[in-house]
Amino acid sequence: MSAISITHTPSDGTLADGTSRGDSAGPILRDHKFRYSRTLGMWYLRNSRDKSANTWQIERAATALREAGHSVEIEIDNDAVRPFAEAEAERVERAEARAERYAEHADNAANRSESRYRAGHQMLDAIPMGQPILVGHHSEQRDRAYRGRAVNHLETSFREADKATYWSGRAQAAGSYQDRRNNIGTTLRRIEKLEAEERFWANTLTTGHNSSGWTTSTPESVAEINRRLAKVREELEHWRATITAAEQSGIKIWSKEDFQKGDYARIGRHWYEVQRVNAKSLTVPYVLPPVPVMRKDSPGCIKSWTRPYDEVSGRKSAREWVDLAHAAALEPPAGDEPAAV
Repeated sequence: MSAISITHTPSDGTLADGTSRGDSAGPILRDHKFRYSRTLGMWYLRNSRDKSANTWQIERAATALREAGHSVEIEIDNDAVRPFAEAEAERVERAEARAERYAEHADNAANRSESRYRAGHQMLDAIPMGQPILVGHHSEQRDRAYRGRAVNHLETSFREADKATYWSGRAQAAGSYQDRRNNIGTTLRRIEKLEAEERFWANTLTTGHNSSGWTTSTPESVAEINRRLAKVREELEHWRATITAAEQSGIKIWSKEDFQKGDYARIGRHWYEVQRVNAKSLTVPYVLPPVPVMRKDSPGCIKSWTRPYDEVSGRKSAREWVDLAHAAALEPPAGDEPAAV
């Protein structure tokens, strides 16, 4: 039986080494959510990098391996943490590599589709228009096979075209990873979530327990709580710097201080009258069907709803809006700016 070593560091994740082809270790590891990497030449636990070890899952896998007769050693080092910025940069690089790989898959599939399409039509073009299969003639079997090959070319062409569309979509998604990751709205929501997580772990250290069952009763649990708190604070620092850089580049980050009741906020393609200014959102009219400018007295206004500040893309004060409306002598329509009335 194999002598298997399961190791974990945040920089490398959870790895299982020492298995050999055909032994019983592979199926056991696969049953416990491990995957095999040809690049690494060993098994790994997916999504285990840049995290503390999932000791429960590791111990379950080790127990199953030992019961099958394997020798298992476990080595865990949760302190070998790499900087968050380094991990984030690697994720972007991997996404760019995926985009290139998927784009190549899409190009290859498109080329195969075009080649099969031309081959199929060339074969069909060789058949005189309207020429039927001569049933009972000595050429019947050959003719059917010929037409079958032509149809097979076309069907394969359509399948390859579908593959090209699929891989093209994957390439586009991977290529836009960094833009989605650094999207202002997404980043602001991520910061809000991380701030809540920071309070959660900080309060755990203060009170000695939390709702998830963590306590400060052992040095090991205190060390793990401090590791998680430090990780959250490092991520917060990174994403706050991202927002600061965006503001310095001229991007407006809207907040409660920018609005007061009666102002107009542009959200999506429409302008909304602000009914109430909240800490994290604006209360605006909900109008059906949507109209260019939505007010609480608009026909079809059935209720109010709240929209977060990260959805806001413009603002006009009530005075500015009235002046624009008077200047145009008509209801301001939707547009990039209400001044286009």
